[in-house]
Amino acid sequence: MCGRFYVEIEEQELRDICNAAEDSARQNGQQIEFNPGLIVPSNYAPVIIGDNHTQFMRFGFPSKKQGSRPLINARSETAAEKWTFKDAMKTSRCLIPASSYYEPHETESKKKEQYLFFRPGKKVIYMAGIYHDDGFAILTRSPGEEFAWIHDRMPVIIPEDYMHSWLYDSTAALEHAVLDMCFEQIG
Repeated sequence: MCGRFYVEIEEQELRDICNAAEDSARQNGQQIEFNPGLIVPSNYAPVIIGDNHTQFMRFGFPSKKQGSRPLINARSETAAEKWTFKDAMKTSRCLIPASSYYEPHETESKKKEQYLFFRPGKKVIYMAGIYHDDGFAILTRSPGEEFAWIHDRMPVIIPEDYMHSWLYDSTAALEHAVLDMCFEQIG
C-alpha cells in the first residue's frame, strides 16, 4: 500500500508542476493550502489530469459507502471491475508526480521499518492514479521480485513515454510500469 509519498520542490520539474497547480487554483478562485514535502492521506498534492492541466487534489478517493474513509489505493489488476473505481478507470485517470514514496516493512519483532523508494538519478516518478471530485487514489501492483520482501504492493509508475496514453487512450500503459527503482532504509 502506498500511503505516503514525497514532493520535493527543489527539483525544477516538480516545482513547475506545483506552480501550474497553483495557477489553476488561482484561476478557479480556490484557496488551497499545499505544503510540499511529505504527503499523507487527506493532504493536497499536485495531480496531472491532462497534458496541459494540473491541479491540487486531496489524497483520498471518495468512498461510495456512507461514512467510510476515503480510499488511498486501488489494485490496478481489478480497479476496472470494482464498482467504486470502474467509472474513474474509464474517464478520470491521472498522474501523481512525486520525488519518492515510502513503504513500511514489518519485521519479525513487529517493528515497522520504513523504506524510501526513488528512481535512479532521482528522476521524478509519475504514479498512475484515478480521481473523483477533488480526491485521488494511487493504483498499485505486485512489486518487482527484489522488493517483494519489503511489501506485497507498490505504486504503478508510468514511464514518461506512456503518460499521454495513460491519461487519454487506455489502461494498457499499466503493462509498461517502471520497476527500475532504488530504495534505502530510513527508519
